[in-house]
Amino acid sequence: MDIVKRFRTIVGSWAPSEMQKSIDYKARNAGKIIINVNSGHRSQRCSKCGHVNKNNSHGLIFICRNCVFEFNANLNASRKIEVFFIYEY
Repeated sequence: MDIVKRFRTIVGSWAPSEMQKSIDYKARNAGKIIINVNSGHRSQRCSKCGHVNKNNSHGLIFICRNCVFEFNANLNASRKIEVFFIYEY
């Protein structure tokens, strides 16, 4: 088994709460902070116009039903988290 598959097997078997505890522990030891962000509608909300539609995301491609903005789905969601972080912190 290659290292990537092995890593996925190990990490994929953890309960989400255990994963969070491990991340928090390692971050604290490294002097870092963790900020939990509610991910609600991040994959459905357009980072350009803010429109939310459950049909906006098509796998790896995000296409807004309102303004026809097309972008990588993961990058679109990360932009929404970035905007949240800037305004909240």
